[in-house]
Amino acid sequence: MTKTYTDIGLRKVEIQRLVGSDHIPKAIKRLMDFSTDFSNGREHFTSIVSISNALQQLESQHAQSLIDKNDFEEKRTALAKSILELSDLIEEQNT
Repeated sequence: MTKTYTDIGLRKVEIQRLVGSDHIPKAIKRLMDFSTDFSNGREHFTSIVSISNALQQLESQHAQSLIDKNDFEEKRTALAKSILELSDLIEEQNT
């Protein structure tokens, strides 16, 4: 099966929708799949793992009340932005 721009676009929209509906962990999983399918080698793998680890650490801090709600939301939003930027980068490499 050949990879088409339509496939890439549909997969990217799925990631955007997950981020938009605040399903960040699932968006990370889809981004990992997206990267595996549409990136050359594993060049984005480290970035995705870093985003995932940062989210887990952030959620742990929040659960333990080690970070206030505003800081939590700000940092979580930054991670969501990183997901979207990385999906843009992967898409650009395939156009």
